[in-house]
Amino acid sequence: MSEGEERRGWAAMIFPAGSADVFGAVRGSRQLHWTREAAFKEAEAWVAEMRAGPIRWESVGDGIMIGRIRGYGVVVRSVLLPLGPPPPSVEGESA
Repeated sequence: MSEGEERRGWAAMIFPAGSADVFGAVRGSRQLHWTREAAFKEAEAWVAEMRAGPIRWESVGDGIMIGRIRGYGVVVRSVLLPLGPPPPSVEGESA
């Protein structure tokens, strides 16, 4: 990775569409992916399990893709990783 290049992690999430009673993802990446393609593959595997595909994708900005399937919205997004090593207070902590 070159100096100044942004380091990104990628995650996938599935949200119910049109449900006022649900306030979060019903499926989500347990850990970040190194590439956008890996996050897409994870989302596509969930949708295949749900038999709800295919996903209709659209880009809504840098690092965010939104997909639509029957009854759900699918999000693949990136997050910038911090530079340098983690501070001593968080090393070894588990999520």
